Amino acid sequence: MKNQKLITSLLIVFVSVICFTFCSKDIFSTVQVHGRVINYISKAPIQTSVTLFGDDRPASKESVVLGSASTNADGTFTLKTPAAVNNVYYLWSSSAGFEQSVTLKGGQNIDVGDILAGRYTFYCKINLISTSGSAIDISASDGAQVHYNAGTNTTYLASRTFDFYSYQGATYYISYKTYPGGVEADSTRYLTLPSTPDTLSTTIRY
Repeated sequence: MKNQKLITSLLIVFVSVICFTFCSKDIFSTVQVHGRVINYISKAPIQTSVTLFGDDRPASKESVVLGSASTNADGTFTLKTPAAVNNVYYLWSSSAGFEQSVTLKGGQNIDVGDILAGRYTFYCKINLISTSGSAIDISASDGAQVHYNAGTNTTYLASRTFDFYSYQGATYYISYKTYPGGVEADSTRYLTLPSTPDTLSTTIRY
């Protein structure tokens, strides 16, 4: 009889420890995350798939996929998933190009607001004015170089595309070569990227 009571007591202690351990780590909890994915410049909604990772960053072998959801037409999404063991969460989208850490605990329901992501093409109107009698080779668009003969006065529209991360701290750069007196000269011009869908403009006298 005493042995039976001892075994029962030990079982109670064991179950209590297990329950305390699991509950303290929110093993049986869920989390909910709401938000909206929009283009970082145009603010247009982005249709993409959003995945919630737990325990570590998406690229880590320790990370666990907790769930994923597609954004609605207005860019909003809702994710309801099991809680991560260590309360570390990351929202990630490959097509929209973002990774964002989220701080929450099991049982919480949070709105992360607007997530800035995507790609945007900036346009730049370039006015070329010939002053030296030199030709010009100008690179102002992604992967494209344009040549103008000496004496050419013209305006053309160039463009470069940046994703949200490359946009941070970047500039719109224009590199060009002129040949005054037959000697090649390299120049580069840097323009501040706007935070709105404005067309940039610059004048180059060559």
